[in-house]
Order: sequence, then structure tokens, then C-alpha cells
Amino acid sequence: MNVTEKELSFKLAKATEKTYTDFKNNFPDENFFSFALYTTDDASSICICANSTQSHLQRLKDYKSEINTSMDEYLRWSPFEWIHIDSSHLKEIYPIMNLMEEQLDFYRYCDIVMQAMQNALKILDQKFFFGKGNERNNITLFTTIVDSKRAEVIEEESSKYLNPKKVHEQFLNRYEITIHEEEHEEERKIAIKKSISNLSTNDEIIYWLNEYNKIANSEKSVITDKGFDEYLLLDFLRSFDKEGTLPILNYIDTVLEKEDRRFDTFRFHLLKIVKNSTNNNKIVHNTLVKLLAKSCAINSSKKNWQTTPFHIANCLFNLFKDYPKPNMQGNNALKSYQKFLDISTQKLANETN
Repeated sequence: MNVTEKELSFKLAKATEKTYTDFKNNFPDENFFSFALYTTDDASSICICANSTQSHLQRLKDYKSEINTSMDEYLRWSPFEWIHIDSSHLKEIYPIMNLMEEQLDFYRYCDIVMQAMQNALKILDQKFFFGKGNERNNITLFTTIVDSKRAEVIEEESSKYLNPKKVHEQFLNRYEITIHEEEHEEERKIAIKKSISNLSTNDEIIYWLNEYNKIANSEKSVITDKGFDEYLLLDFLRSFDKEGTLPILNYIDTVLEKEDRRFDTFRFHLLKIVKNSTNNNKIVHNTLVKLLAKSCAINSSKKNWQTTPFHIANCLFNLFKDYPKPNMQGNNALKSYQKFLDISTQKLANETN
């Protein structure tokens, strides 16, 4: 490094360390998994940024109308989209950059700024600021440039220079699938649960319903992209107990009336949750009956019926009195379903009276 580049690199490393320390101190419950520096195409400014599991989920929520798998990965690995971005500790940096810009030709100046960003992260890494061993393997470092065709090349070259081999190889596949260390899955689950728990009950229900609907449609979701088993969702929904059961069922009812989404797998699992609850609420009863009628209509023309009606009947049997134990196999399925509907209609009429 020449003198100017060396001076810029060390001052940038100092500012970056202060910024990342602020992030960690101000957000102690967040699990940071990536730290990056980026500049503009003319290298006129630098931004220091970091991404965490919790802030990534918040950003996904902000973009909820546009979320898909590619959007998930784009937001995960695009520093200019991250929530944690700060340049407040760079006051000593810009006079040096201005002087360099005056003394050097444009392309040489830009190259030095880009190299200084890599050097700054390398200096911190050599001080073990990002941890050692397995802890370090959970962190991805890289630099990039905004709105430039060179961005991907710069990101991958900097990743190779800054990261352990395994981390770099994962980074190269960042837009295909997000890979995580199996031994840290429990920590990730805890981190996500903390983040989601900050949402209101209504927002949390809607968030998970939207994600689970993707699974029901065989699409990738935030859950599956992170390597989670889909039953992670059930752990969250179970925690709602009685207060959560009613809005969930009401939400399902609204969606079914609109008939604008598929809920086959979705209903199956939610009804298992309701089955294990202990409330005896009329709204729950009425909604289950509507679901059973809807499922019968869907299945009536099919040779092999799906299992959703059976689980609805099982919920009715467990939650409410005077229902027979469901046994809906083979050619007697339609008759058995109809029997449950008849019983339900009569019971609802009696409750009304």
C-alpha cells in the first residue's frame, strides 16, 4: 500500500470498528451475520453497514407486497437495502478522500478507495473483531459498489480476500440458497422468534400465514430458505393458544370466502393445532363447520379424497360434545362427512336457540 492508501485504510478501519461496535451495543439481541462496506460509482462516499437475522426479517416485512425467494436473497445480500447503515464516524475520512481525488486520476482514485475498504475489513478481521473459529464462520465480510455492473465481481473478489474458504464458497451461492451451519439452527430459531414476537398479534398471524401459504403452494419461503422445518411455524402458532385461535380461524374463513388462495396443506396443520386446544367457542365451532362444508364441496368430484375433512371432523369430535369419533375411509367417506355436517347444523341451531 502507498502512504495515502495506508492512511486511508487504517482510519477507515478505526471508523468501521466504532460503527460496528455501536451496532452491537445498540442492538445486543440481534444476530449479525454479515458486515460490509460500500461506495458509489464515483467513490465519493463510503457507507458502513451490517445485517442481522432480525433486521433482515424486518426488511422483508417492509417489502411484504413484493416478497419472493429472489427478493429474500436480494435483500439479504444488498448492503444498501440493509437497516443498519451509518457513516457518522467517517468525518476524518472524507478530507483524505478529497485530497486523493485532487491528486490522482479518477480510475486510480476509485481503485484505492475500493482497496482501502477491503483493507479496513481485513485489519479488523486480523484483530479477531469478528470472532474466531466457528464464530467467525458465521460472519460474511465483503465490499461492493452501488448501481454498477462491476458490483458482483467486486463482491466476490472481496469475499475471497476477506473470508474463510467455506464462508466464501457459501457466498458464491448466495442467490441460489442461503446455507447455514446445522449446529447453529437453534440459535437462529431463537433469534427469529425474538424478532417476530415484537410484532402485534395480528401482524404476527398474518406474517406466518403468508409464509405458510407459500409452503402450501410448494414455494420457497423465509422459513424454508433458512433451512427450517415447516413445523417451526406451529411452534409460534401454538403459543397463541385461545387468543390466537380465533383470529386465525376468522382469517381462514375470510380467505375461503374470497377463494383467492390454496389452503390444503395450510388447513391441515392449523386444524391439528385447533384439535389440541381446549376452548369450546361457538365461533370456532361455526368456522370449523364452514371449513368442513367447503372441503366436502372441493372433494366431492374426486376419486381419492384428501385428508383435510377427516381432520376437521376430528377437531369437532375433540372440541365439542355429541360428535362421533370420525372414521372416514374408503367408499363411506361422503356419507360420513355428510353425517358430521348434519350434526353440526343441528348443534349450531340448538346453540342459537
